[in-house]
Amino acid sequence: MSELPSKHAPADREFLDSVSARQLMEFRNHVYSPVYIELNAGKFLDHEWVDISGLKQYLRRQTQNSSPAASTTHPFALSGSGSIASTRPSAVSDPVRVKIEATATPASASLVKAEPQVISIPQSPAQIKMRTLNEDGQEVLELLSDSEADTDDRDSDLEVMEALQRTSRSSSTIPPGDADDCPGDESECGEPSGMASSESNDESDNCDESDLVESDTVWQDNGTSRVRIGQFRPTRKTSVERMEYRAGPAAVYPIHRVRTGIVIDLSDEKYRLRDPTTKKLYSLMSIIINADNDSWDWGGGGSRAGAKVTFAPGETPVDCWRIRCDCKGAYACDQLDPALRDILRFELDSGPRDAIIAAQQETRRREGNTAEERVVLFMKVIRDAKCRAVDTKGNKCRGGPILKPKPHGSERNHQYFVGCSGWTPKFQQGHRTHPIPDNVDEDLLANALAGRPMTDDPAKDTPPCSGIIHPHTGLKKKYCSHAHIVNGIQVRGEIKNYPCKAVRYVYVPKDPSIRKVLIVHNNIGHTHPIPTLSNVSFELNDTYRQCIKAHGVLGATVSKIDNAQSTKMLLDGKTPCAYAPPLHNKRVKRDLLHAAKLEEYPHGLDVEAIIPIAQAELLKSLPERYIHSYIKTKQGKIIIVTFVPYLLKLLDDSGVTSFDGDATYKGIVGKVNEWELTIFAKVVQRAASILRAYIDGASTDFFEELFDELQRVKLMVTGRPIPLKKFVRGGNLIVANVDMDGAQVLGFCRAVMKYNDPEYSGFSNDTPPEEIAPEIIKLCWRHGKEPIHDFKSLVTPQQLARIKNVFYIQSKEELAEFSTWLYGLGIKKITDWWKHKEINDWIIPCLIKSQSNISADDWDATPSTTNTNEAQHHWTNSHTGTKLRPVEALESRRKLDLNTAQEIEMSLRTGILSNPNNDISHRMSRNSRRQAATAEKERESRDATKPKAKASSRRGKSTRAGTTTLSASSSGRVKTRGRPEPAPVLPTQSDTVSPELIVSPLPTQTTEVLVPDFTLAGPAVDPMFDIFPTFDFGFNDTTTSQGFNAPVTFRAPSTSSSSGTSSPSTSLYRSAELPTFTPFDRLYAALAQPPYQPPRPSLISPMADEDQNQGTTSHMPAMDLDPAPRETRSSRITLARLPPTFDGSDKSKWETFLDALLNYLWAYDLEFDSEKKKIAFTLSLLG
Repeated sequence: MSELPSKHAPADREFLDSVSARQLMEFRNHVYSPVYIELNAGKFLDHEWVDISGLKQYLRRQTQNSSPAASTTHPFALSGSGSIASTRPSAVSDPVRVKIEATATPASASLVKAEPQVISIPQSPAQIKMRTLNEDGQEVLELLSDSEADTDDRDSDLEVMEALQRTSRSSSTIPPGDADDCPGDESECGEPSGMASSESNDESDNCDESDLVESDTVWQDNGTSRVRIGQFRPTRKTSVERMEYRAGPAAVYPIHRVRTGIVIDLSDEKYRLRDPTTKKLYSLMSIIINADNDSWDWGGGGSRAGAKVTFAPGETPVDCWRIRCDCKGAYACDQLDPALRDILRFELDSGPRDAIIAAQQETRRREGNTAEERVVLFMKVIRDAKCRAVDTKGNKCRGGPILKPKPHGSERNHQYFVGCSGWTPKFQQGHRTHPIPDNVDEDLLANALAGRPMTDDPAKDTPPCSGIIHPHTGLKKKYCSHAHIVNGIQVRGEIKNYPCKAVRYVYVPKDPSIRKVLIVHNNIGHTHPIPTLSNVSFELNDTYRQCIKAHGVLGATVSKIDNAQSTKMLLDGKTPCAYAPPLHNKRVKRDLLHAAKLEEYPHGLDVEAIIPIAQAELLKSLPERYIHSYIKTKQGKIIIVTFVPYLLKLLDDSGVTSFDGDATYKGIVGKVNEWELTIFAKVVQRAASILRAYIDGASTDFFEELFDELQRVKLMVTGRPIPLKKFVRGGNLIVANVDMDGAQVLGFCRAVMKYNDPEYSGFSNDTPPEEIAPEIIKLCWRHGKEPIHDFKSLVTPQQLARIKNVFYIQSKEELAEFSTWLYGLGIKKITDWWKHKEINDWIIPCLIKSQSNISADDWDATPSTTNTNEAQHHWTNSHTGTKLRPVEALESRRKLDLNTAQEIEMSLRTGILSNPNNDISHRMSRNSRRQAATAEKERESRDATKPKAKASSRRGKSTRAGTTTLSASSSGRVKTRGRPEPAPVLPTQSDTVSPELIVSPLPTQTTEVLVPDFTLAGPAVDPMFDIFPTFDFGFNDTTTSQGFNAPVTFRAPSTSSSSGTSSPSTSLYRSAELPTFTPFDRLYAALAQPPYQPPRPSLISPMADEDQNQGTTSHMPAMDLDPAPRETRSSRITLARLPPTFDGSDKSKWETFLDALLNYLWAYDLEFDSEKKKIAFTLSLLG
């Protein structure tokens, strides 16, 4: 075979022949990464890969680095000329002259710098030179003469082979970042002095870095490092072939096949972190171990001994602690697939870890898909839940889970529940119970609990497990989370340790000012894959704590902090997850947030933690105090009163004529709720919450104690009680607006009378609170109307409107007439509602203006709702958050109330309002627009209950052309017309029979629509109408393109109406036989005559009618099909008009009228039951 031509010129080939094999291989390693070299080994069998110009530059730099000029950066500078390598060694070499910088003493530190001295250092005798050869597979040493030693530039065979076998210098992961100046332990050391740091920096500057090249190690945490290649002794007993230098700790480290020392520089201030609890600096060793995702056993110090370490050539040796660390290995399920664990890891190969991740993802996809696996997963739930029962002697229950029959028989297809075997008739309380989930088979569960096989099918056995636990968790987790079935039997996977023989030595300087460490591994690789890089280092912890601090802990949640703008600013515009993957763990972030809250509030965040805060508040002056009382009632209930004194004084302002008081339950979690007192301060045209109380009671006696306390603190701050105009001289408050809470109303009235002036008010102090309420209380109309909305389905719209109008009754006679009419409806739910108002005789006067003792002018001048209070609830929650712990709620609201006080004070001082468009005229205008919008929506809602009529252009004709399928959405679902809200049937529906369409596959059957009976009543009018096209009802099988269509048959069922009369049996028939049809997956309703949008009626023109001809609808529940858009329903179409001459008492005319309208029927929202052959849909009748 002929040799391929070379790309190199003859002169270049001659130059290549003059370069030694070692130099070529070092050049190769300098240019290419070890991974590339390993994958493309064939490329380097010849010299075609060599870039001649690059090789010459590389050799030139290597020669310069070994010259005296390059060595001047070392502490000892050679003063001789020429290269040492080119100097022929003799038996006794001439001395070398060395220049040494003079060391200044403290006494001469400020004098003139001393000149360097030149001394002679004798050379050692020349060493014996040898060459290593490989002859027939054996190593042979050949002694060389002086001339051979000088001129031979060839590498030994063994050296070449070793160089070819070297693998990549690879590495690890994410640099966390923390630092300390102590060695192995975490005791605090002294701060490094400025002089020590300066000396250390000078020493580093004197180190020769010209031979450092960028390492090809691909750190998985995006870190970088530089490497110095060549023999080096960092300690007297340790020799390495490479020194790698990295800034910051790594998330995982390689074990180089070539013995390597790794220097970690922790001098950056970001690694000088302190323990948030002890406030001590983290030790350098703690930083390294904490950031490493591999777990190492070093016992807080490990096997420590002293050693002098030289971190770089030319540096002065440093006294260090030598700490041995042994890898703890891997932690995994004992059912683990061995192929996922049994590896030998030197380099940072992420392939095995990726295989584990893929296997775990596949496990999550598969798990729970079989009945057996669901049983095993439920077994894990009941085994992990320990019974908490304790007997009378204090002994914990030791029972296990067993199946027990349900006391009331089968329920939800289960006859048993999981109980505790420790239950006995004498020991019944506190035992665990577990209902069996609907998707768990009881028989399989019984076998699993008894340890019997659940199945004989080997296909139901689970594959080998993929559960590997992070080594930092280790044996803290005892059992695997996944389901295991072996030979049909449920097996509980246990977490076990798989040892590893990897060892490292960490050298930590004893001098706390030197912040770098040396790591040297043994030559034994890890026997487990790289763990997931989920460990959150000290540096990441500190970073997220800064995010928490920037946001503030009050009301903070992980979600709020993650999405805060301050967080993005701290994290370079990224979310925590994008900034560092370990911060994707919400549990870690919750723990950090909880710790930050406890750091700021060491007594906790529950209501009991408010006690020391309140005690500290009492030491403040009254104007600076926010918490004014913390009391417990005789019943053990809690009352905590908080307010800004400046705001409470606004209650005495003459422009404040009412206040709202109500509790809110959304802001605080737990048993405590917030009670808020709000006013509208006309002087600054804004609402304000002037007092907040935190309470856990709701009885009349409790509210009496609450208002007693409010009266006390009001007197303390302003010298006056709550200034109710009716009972206090010079008072300005006319009414108190409250919701329908009777306990609050009566408790308030009791407290008010304790500060009553009988001579002024005309009421004795022992007047019952039921008599006081009509004098000062206005119940909220919005709360009063809420129960009435529930009557909508029980009465007609006219009846509902009359009930709602109860608040506007003008006289006692009208009230009595209303009461008689209401009881005459005979609807229990409504009569019970009204009886409650009559029994509590103070309610009606507090709701109805004409029945109140408050003057008509005062009633009209004050609000009739608690909308101000409700709006303030929302405003407070929007600024402080919801579901807060009590301390968080109190402190966040303190900040909010102080800001409000400052804003109001500023408005009064400067005349600048926060909202200049909020005076009474603006508010009236907005209220008017809101009421108009509400009325418009109600009209639209009424119109929506009237389906739009579709008429044929051919009057009185019915076209039976082929049906047209409805259009489909992008999801493939058939679009039908939107279903309007049902309206009562003309005018009331007396029967509950629902329309339904029964479809039989037999060709002899007809399709029938059952129309419920009507009780017909209305104005005496004469029919004048037209008959419109009928509707076709059709089916279509989209898979076979088969189908049929048929007209619908109508009949009125002969059932009795609610009035006891028999309904008419009218012949409203349009019959047709149904052909045999195949199963279908789509059904539709369409007009018999295309197009889909039919023309309007020809004889009766369409008109936009807002108030006439209410639609009638018989309704069934909405079914499965998508509604069509309603863009064509902008106005109503009047299909028929009834003139005043129509005699409504003649039922035959009504039947004729209905018969005509039934010819124009709209069917939609269809659903087919293949077993019962039944289709349910909605009928809309236009009247």
